[in-house]
Amino acid sequence: TDKNDTNDEIVVIVDYDGFQFRHISTPDAVKFVLTLASKLEKCYAQIPYGYVINANPLAYQVVILSKPTAGNFLQKMDIHGTNSQSWIPKIQRMIPQDQLPPAYGGSSDFKPLVTYNFLE
Repeated sequence: TDKNDTNDEIVVIVDYDGFQFRHISTPDAVKFVLTLASKLEKCYAQIPYGYVINANPLAYQVVILSKPTAGNFLQKMDIHGTNSQSWIPKIQRMIPQDQLPPAYGGSSDFKPLVTYNFLE
């Protein structure tokens, strides 16, 4: 995919920064994660690629446990640990800087369309 193409594709970035066991330690939290994974699977055709970033060991386990409900979706995701010097250049090769927040190597005047924070 040429990063300058304009189309109806969705690129997903899942940021596990600050992710801890308490975020998934209740049945409702587990149900939420599985439901979200299932919904993302339904958008599969519109997602050419995506990124999981800041994945600590617990986040890796969550990704593995999500495979039964989001297996196809997860095949399109590049999973990266907490070393931003490793994943920022990869994201920048695929996504224009004006579409990325500064924390992901984007421009300082970036304005997100939608932000979800599931850790609070």
